[in-house]
Amino acid sequence: MPDLVRRAALPLTVLAICFTAIAGVTTTQARISASTSNTANVWSAGTLELDIDGPSRLFIDAGNMYPGLLLERCIPITYAGSIDGGDIRLFGELLPGGTNLEEYLVLAVETGRGSDPDCGDFTLERSLFNGSLAAMWQTHADFERGLPILDADAAGATTTMRVQLTVVDDNAAQSLASNFNAVLEVRP
Repeated sequence: MPDLVRRAALPLTVLAICFTAIAGVTTTQARISASTSNTANVWSAGTLELDIDGPSRLFIDAGNMYPGLLLERCIPITYAGSIDGGDIRLFGELLPGGTNLEEYLVLAVETGRGSDPDCGDFTLERSLFNGSLAAMWQTHADFERGLPILDADAAGATTTMRVQLTVVDDNAAQSLASNFNAVLEVRP
């Protein structure tokens, strides 16, 4: 009988080895990996920049205005950004503290050529707005609705903006004031 036990043990041993081999195959995981490289990626932001000849030219202090008085200012503007296609617009808003003089102020905005802040050498190219200051800020209150001052195809594009203000000859305008914020902005 011992010989019979040996013979029976042999197939059980072979069966156990096969089971272990199969179990080992099902629990093994294969991995495939690789790596690659490239040159460094470089990103940089462009610039949108206005070069205004004399920032003080944007400020107009108009005290003691009267009918017939013309306040005039010429502002040379150059697009100095690195992104082609900068769109320069004028818009604004009324600020608290005024007493509705904007209803009696006539505003004219034009573009052309010239460098004299008093507009002595201004040459008209385009008339953009002529109406009350109140109407200007109602219709041109943000960039999307702003007056198109300059469509800059590339850096170096220039124009001169002429701004003229006059008071309507109406007694109701006496002692009134207007407080507003005018904005020149550029976007691609």
